Amino acid sequence: MKVTVSAGSDRPYYIAKYGMSSKGCYYRVGSSCRPMPERMIREMYAKRVPTTLATIIAPSQNLKFEQLKIYYSEKKHPLNDNFAETLDFLTPEGKYNFVAYLMADNNHLTFKFARYAGTDKCELVESSEYGFNCLITTAHRLADRLLVENRTWTKITPKLRLERKMFEPIPAREALINMLVHNDYSRGYTPVVEVYSDRLELTSHGGLPDGMTVERFFSGVSRPRNREIMRIFHDVEMVEQLGSGMNRILQYYDKSIFEIHDDMIKVVFRFVPGFEDDLQSKNEESADLQSKLQSKIDSNEDLQSNLDSKSDSGLKSTERLSRAEIKIQIVGVLKENPSCTYETLSKMFNISRASVANYLKSLSEAGVVRRVGSDKDGHWEVV
Repeated sequence: MKVTVSAGSDRPYYIAKYGMSSKGCYYRVGSSCRPMPERMIREMYAKRVPTTLATIIAPSQNLKFEQLKIYYSEKKHPLNDNFAETLDFLTPEGKYNFVAYLMADNNHLTFKFARYAGTDKCELVESSEYGFNCLITTAHRLADRLLVENRTWTKITPKLRLERKMFEPIPAREALINMLVHNDYSRGYTPVVEVYSDRLELTSHGGLPDGMTVERFFSGVSRPRNREIMRIFHDVEMVEQLGSGMNRILQYYDKSIFEIHDDMIKVVFRFVPGFEDDLQSKNEESADLQSKLQSKIDSNEDLQSNLDSKSDSGLKSTERLSRAEIKIQIVGVLKENPSCTYETLSKMFNISRASVANYLKSLSEAGVVRRVGSDKDGHWEVV
């Protein structure tokens, strides 16, 4: 059995009788305890974290959590009326904190996605913004975007047909989730995803958490900077909270893909040989396909006028969405058109009427939507 005890964030701890002095502060050397020099006390005290996401008041207090309720209900953990206290969404003064802001449907945080034509930032091909949603929704959409970007390279040889992805999908997803969970949001920065002609770069801000060494980082020691976010992602089964994600990354790549600095961590996934020459010619085509994909997933405007065209295309992008993602899209449609019928939703999402009924039943049981009036003349209301 191996027990790992993480250091606290309010160091140095001291004997109350002597205060924060060499008599009151000690540190371990082998099997002995030694008085802590004044210099060490000052340096350790300077590294104290004055604020956390749990104590920062959210920029807006008018927050909605419909998407978060859907994710929890999908995992058979429906949120009750006291979920704000349970998930540590409140400051000591009883106001929504920044954790709540990150998990709210209506935050104003933006996550940048950029693609460049070459190996530097001289020629920008595309700049997209994700976010403005629950952080879990943003994670799903960025993960879907990486799947779209990760094309297959094919090479025909006299004997074999060789196929490889541009980059390994499992390590990329792990790095993406880690980037979103461990980013230092208290500094006002959000993570960035960048695609060049030869590589994918994922950048998070904040460097290593206080007390975490590079050796422990690569050994898979779990020391989350944002414990509240980690807990929620664990609840919806997006992380394991055991540090196993690093092992999954290092199964495919070596440690050199990480660039660790005091204020940021960057993960660089180099494309397999053969993509560099092919990628630039496909940039415009990919940008057009992604634009169509995003419009189908994100936009519910002009619902009735666009229904026929969406029905023709079958919204094939929804085939890659999870049940929770489809529910979120249905909630968005009902917001725009409370009188939307089962048949309309069935055509929009290319699913059966029975499936629509099951989704709406699940949303109703989770307290996200409710039916007002009769089935024939009533309408839907987003709670």
